[in-house]
Amino acid sequence: MPLSLGVSLQQNQTLILTPQLQQALLVLQLPALALEAYTQQQLQENPALELAEENDEPADGAVGGPQPAEDDGPAELAAPDASDERDPAGSYDAAELAAWLGREGPVPTRPAAADRTNFLAPLAERGPSLQEHLLEQAALAGWDPVQQGRVRYLIGNLDPSGYLVCPAPLLARDLRITEAALEDLVGLLQSLEPAGVGARSVRECLLLQLRAGSREGSLAWSLVQDHLDDLAGGRWSRLARLTGAQARELEQARELIQGLDPRPGLAFSSQPEPLYVVPDAFIERVGGDMVVVLNDSALPRVIISPGFHQALAAEDESVRRYIEDRLQAGLWFLRALEQRRQTLYRVVEAVTRRQRRYLEEGPAALVPLTLREIGQELSLHESTVSRAVAGKYVQTPRGLKPLRYFFGSGVAGPGGEGISATGVKRLMEALIRGEDPRHPLSDDGLCRRLRDEGIAIARRTVAKYREELGIPSSARRRRLA
Repeated sequence: MPLSLGVSLQQNQTLILTPQLQQALLVLQLPALALEAYTQQQLQENPALELAEENDEPADGAVGGPQPAEDDGPAELAAPDASDERDPAGSYDAAELAAWLGREGPVPTRPAAADRTNFLAPLAERGPSLQEHLLEQAALAGWDPVQQGRVRYLIGNLDPSGYLVCPAPLLARDLRITEAALEDLVGLLQSLEPAGVGARSVRECLLLQLRAGSREGSLAWSLVQDHLDDLAGGRWSRLARLTGAQARELEQARELIQGLDPRPGLAFSSQPEPLYVVPDAFIERVGGDMVVVLNDSALPRVIISPGFHQALAAEDESVRRYIEDRLQAGLWFLRALEQRRQTLYRVVEAVTRRQRRYLEEGPAALVPLTLREIGQELSLHESTVSRAVAGKYVQTPRGLKPLRYFFGSGVAGPGGEGISATGVKRLMEALIRGEDPRHPLSDDGLCRRLRDEGIAIARRTVAKYREELGIPSSARRRRLA
């Protein structure tokens, strides 16, 4: 077949992300603090925009001013989002060991309800770091300058948990000393508070804390030093046989070890500065209703500069073209802000309707909810809902919550209605708190108890939720006496 050149027409549909559309998607996704910074950037870059005075009436196009409802516009045209060990210091995983010892799992705290005028909620307060705490002690220890400098070097090699993870030969080479001299320096480091700092393994960390408590030579000391494998595995019959201890003595030793901290360094601050959360919306109880109020006070009110608008009368064509371009960019930014405001309000309002029982009764009443369900209810694309939810926080009658908290999978509950994973976890915690400590509930037992409550759940799901809660297995929860 001979080759030839020709011209043909072909029709196809493509989605083009214009700069205005990209800006609308960015504004929708930004949380309050980031949006405030972005707004300040726009004010600096675009002379057509200015801050409204306190006594100015909201003008058409100003953030927070009365505006006609728009459709979801550019934000709705978006394609779907693409985003939607063992311990190096020793032979045992410190987190798993702490879980076996009966510590509670990481359960999110509920901050007290914030005042509307004070919406900055600190998540973490800056305190001294582990290194700062140790360096201050070393400066007052009375060591000679050489020892002082070498111990400071060791402090700089601690990991966040307080372990000295660098191999001894490397440390000795860097300090130009023998490994025996290095052990003396490590002993000085380990004499500092908190007890257990400078350890090279979980076993050494626990032994240092027992020594600090004058428990050297006790049954707890023997268990940690010689039988840590059996201790971590909960093999009590073997431990009783090897140590000759009675069940009550083993239980008392376990309670003593439970009070130790396998990662003493984590009690100190690792954040360079405080972190803050500004709620994008408030869910408030008004009478018998739950009312959604957007936090407009978190953002500066922006308007089109009246003086800049009057400059359109300029005779110079290039000046007039620049002014028109800046005015158009300013209007697009204001429209993106208003679209974000409307979309966020609709999403939070829909979530409030779906999770009304949670707001009134607590975590056990949280129902399964997906981004797709909210999108279908509001006639929005799932990606639009995802962007509206991303990074946003709401102040509720039950504390400050990320908006993502209200979305999650679940299982079939009593009567066929759904119950969220959070609700199932709360029920599991209640069952475990009420169990007989000498005969704790296994995963199969928990599964049967939940099914008796009308919750259809698989044993592997129970095991997954238990691990997420940081609750050890039944063998490790069993009390001997």
